[in-house]
Amino acid sequence: MVRPAIRQPPNLALCPTLARPRVGDRPEPRMSLCGTGFYPGDHIDVIVIGTYGSTFWPAESDRSGRFKSSLPSPLCRLTPATVFALDMHLRESPSIPLGGIRCP
Repeated sequence: MVRPAIRQPPNLALCPTLARPRVGDRPEPRMSLCGTGFYPGDHIDVIVIGTYGSTFWPAESDRSGRFKSSLPSPLCRLTPATVFALDMHLRESPSIPLGGIRCP
């Protein structure tokens, strides 16, 4: 008997970053979001809703159902905010909070 694969629900988290020494005035690397539990090759909308507005941008999951997306620079004007991901099957990740992000 063949059993269907058990899919975990979509999930979203801030990607871990490596601590880098700051050299001069070089900008720090932008934060990224990591998503898991999506269908392979899915088109995903990453949606941010904040006190001062909202925005979204596209992402696409890899063949493991994961994606990584850098946070866009103008997002600093919307934080604090919450972010979630919605796939083309209308499956939604739980939202996570985004604290104040410094503008460049």
